Amino acid sequence: MFERWYVLEAGASMLRLYDPKEDLLIRFPTCYLEEDGRVIAYGNEALQSILHPNIHRRITYPLEDGRILHEVSGLLQNAFQKANVHEHLLKPSLIVYTPFSLGEKEKEKWTEILLNLGIKKVRFVNMIELYEKRGGTHFLIHAGHSLCEMAIFIHGKCQIYKSIPFAGKQVDENIQQAIARKKNCLISQEEAKRLKEEANISFQRKLPSLLHGIGMDRYQRFVSFSILSSDLWPSVDEVEKQIILWAKSLFDTLSLPAKAQIAQKGIELTGGSANLYSLSSRLQEQLQCPIFCSNDPEYDMLKLIKENFL
Repeated sequence: MFERWYVLEAGASMLRLYDPKEDLLIRFPTCYLEEDGRVIAYGNEALQSILHPNIHRRITYPLEDGRILHEVSGLLQNAFQKANVHEHLLKPSLIVYTPFSLGEKEKEKWTEILLNLGIKKVRFVNMIELYEKRGGTHFLIHAGHSLCEMAIFIHGKCQIYKSIPFAGKQVDENIQQAIARKKNCLISQEEAKRLKEEANISFQRKLPSLLHGIGMDRYQRFVSFSILSSDLWPSVDEVEKQIILWAKSLFDTLSLPAKAQIAQKGIELTGGSANLYSLSSRLQEQLQCPIFCSNDPEYDMLKLIKENFL
């Protein structure tokens, strides 16, 4: 009654803070730039540093699978400032969307940090809790950055769920390895992600293109390189195959009537990695079910939380 609620999804790659009252979404990369141990920029401003490589600076990603690996208070405070959460009469409270694998100790760590930043109340919600609250029959695949979560709900009850370490981050790591083999240089996570996005556009157009990047050779010198987008296809293909394999294994556990319900209802594909080049079409082909992916799959969970918990 005396709180103003916000929704936080702090992913390994992207932080999203949603203000349901204003229908305002603050979204920026979950990273910060350090120089000599001092944080000098957050989010997109931090990523600008890759345009000017500097061995004395480093980009830190403090979260993985919902777990806090490094200092995160400054990053959260930056998000709160952008959303003006402390500038309203009512005190801010947070619903935090987390992977269903996140343990109680990690939730306690999150709660302590958020309370110290002036948040009044903290609640945690995961995919299973959200869709059981929503009710109905669903097969959901949430392809994030470090994890892909999938679950099947029949008449509002979760029948089976799985979390697998195959998502956007694994594509990035595959690209880093491919560049190391083919070009004899090491590239950053940010450079791998950029190449992934450019290759994805090339795949969608079905036209091979020459991609350009910057890496570091064995003498720690920055070097330029070029590579065909088609040379990066195996990096994407491996991850797509794993997601499809596990989705099919979950689907095959269902009874024939349950399969028929899912086939009629379709499969919901969400998350930041939902737009991997052929993931939706290959899922549809393998499972013989329609695939529904919104124009803004990163936003879907936040809207559902607003509809079901606020």
